[in-house]
Amino acid sequence: LYRMVLTNSMSMESLDPSDIRDLTKRSEKLLAITSNNLSDLDLVISFMNRQGLHEQLTDILLACEKLAPNQAKRLVELLFESGSYGSFNQVKEQHAAQLQGAFPELKAYESALTVLNQAIFETSLEGVRFLNSMADGNDELSAISRKLLLQIYRHFELLDGYASVFREVKKNQEDQPVQHAAYWELLMAAKQPKKAIFEAAQYWPLLVNRPISRLNEVLQIAHAYQQVGIPKKSFELLDQTQSRFEDEAAYWVGYGDLLLETEHWLQATALAVKLRSQKAGVKLLKPYAYYLEGISQGKLNRRPSASNAFSELIKLSPLKDETNVLNMVNGMLSVGLGAEALEFLQLHDASLQDRVSYSLLLYRSAKAAGNSAALSEADQALFELRSDMPDTDVRRLETAILVLDDTVKALESFLASRSEAVMDDTHRLLVACAYMLQENDQKAAQWLKTIDKNKLGNRESAIYAFVNVEWLVRNGRSEEARKQLVLLSRQDLFPTQAFRLEALELQITTPAPLLFDQ
Repeated sequence: LYRMVLTNSMSMESLDPSDIRDLTKRSEKLLAITSNNLSDLDLVISFMNRQGLHEQLTDILLACEKLAPNQAKRLVELLFESGSYGSFNQVKEQHAAQLQGAFPELKAYESALTVLNQAIFETSLEGVRFLNSMADGNDELSAISRKLLLQIYRHFELLDGYASVFREVKKNQEDQPVQHAAYWELLMAAKQPKKAIFEAAQYWPLLVNRPISRLNEVLQIAHAYQQVGIPKKSFELLDQTQSRFEDEAAYWVGYGDLLLETEHWLQATALAVKLRSQKAGVKLLKPYAYYLEGISQGKLNRRPSASNAFSELIKLSPLKDETNVLNMVNGMLSVGLGAEALEFLQLHDASLQDRVSYSLLLYRSAKAAGNSAALSEADQALFELRSDMPDTDVRRLETAILVLDDTVKALESFLASRSEAVMDDTHRLLVACAYMLQENDQKAAQWLKTIDKNKLGNRESAIYAFVNVEWLVRNGRSEEARKQLVLLSRQDLFPTQAFRLEALELQITTPAPLLFDQ
């Protein structure tokens, strides 16, 4: 029965999303019943290829102990297209005997992978020349070579090379929507926005009549329309494909991210509320829904609502996807909620494998949250992991200043690593602050005078005023210090600095003790 239903579906021009979901389940049941019978596997491959179910098909083929040559070929193609190059090499070796006769195009994939593994394009010219030598014909090998060349030029962001091959691809009617989208993005990167907009706009009538069966391609194209400045088409494309992909969490994440990128804060909040009540098929969206609400409310300057949403997200932690976690922390920091970002990040400490990225975000979060212990922990971890990281000396000096640690060694290292001529105003402020903490008033004053206050951000401006107030107090200029205190933005200071400022304030506001005649 399962085999018959699948066979009949192949003769239908189009299928409803619910039918596709049902047939996908039947495909898996058929293979389970027949123990991955090779002829049934061919039928499933045909169905899933036609419906663009590449991720599901990859999982099915990877789970099979035995594959026919054409099936092994399809698996290798899928792994390369998904960027799973490690698995590509492993499967290629595992099925070398089957692939030898069935996959003459394999040499093109191997050459392309060699190129993509290079750090810079100039070291991969031999592989590019090899692919170009195979790209002039009308056979399948030529078509694949052209497709791989486009992927290479896109990877290295080389517009001229991409445009040249893309003309041939279009002439041979091999062009795919995602290749058009990549072309627009390359035009934008090359500072050719007018041409990018023209190309994207003129392609729209062709796109709407060309069904896209893969969600990741829909999201790529929607993102490209947003990048070129036509977000209306991004939303139209997502709306047109909603019935096909509405049960996939990635669809709603893509929609929500697009609302954030286009600053539709109210619509993003509305979508967040909707997603929290979605049916079971997308129940994993609840964490993202709270994140979406938190960001949109934060952008609307509704900090209590944003904080509440992030608190609900924290209750659902830890999450499994490392990339999502890091992106969410960055989002929380972008709306100024450092304490929530820090708590959320620390809940994922044990699960995050990229320790450098974790420690960098820990440092930023601790700084935003005013947490001295976490700041010191992050600084030390980064020093142990990557002492050669750019601006290590800046971070170490900043940490010593913010946690009121000994600044002498950090300042010496900082001044030894860069000349005054290359310092920006933030660097100069750190030096002035360090000298002030060392009670070297003369040098602190000298460095303060070299700073252009107009180039400082809010936090740096507050620190500048804080250093200036301390200098005035220590030099007996209390009246001037009082005037500076009125103007100082205390909420932009690190807690240790705020406490120190309170102590300074007491010095200039406490009345002198009365003297009585004895």
